[in-house]
Amino acid sequence: MRCVEFLAIAALALVSSPVVAGDTTDDAKTFALYQQHCAACHGGNRLGGIGPALLPENLGRLKKEAAIDTIAKGRAATQMPGFAG
Repeated sequence: MRCVEFLAIAALALVSSPVVAGDTTDDAKTFALYQQHCAACHGGNRLGGIGPALLPENLGRLKKEAAIDTIAKGRAATQMPGFAG
């Protein structure tokens, strides 16, 4: 699995199931990836900031493939960078 695919899956997993104390190591890795790559723009609590909120009700129509594409390539005319490199 490419790094960008893992980042997309991790972000989507975090959105659908927030990390709380006592979760597994994978959840901690997901949380760490989010904090490292996403929180500066989308907020540590996913409520948004420079970037939009990443909450289930905001992302209900986003397909996994579209999320991977957006994370890999970024989003034109926004500050969303691509992480494919």
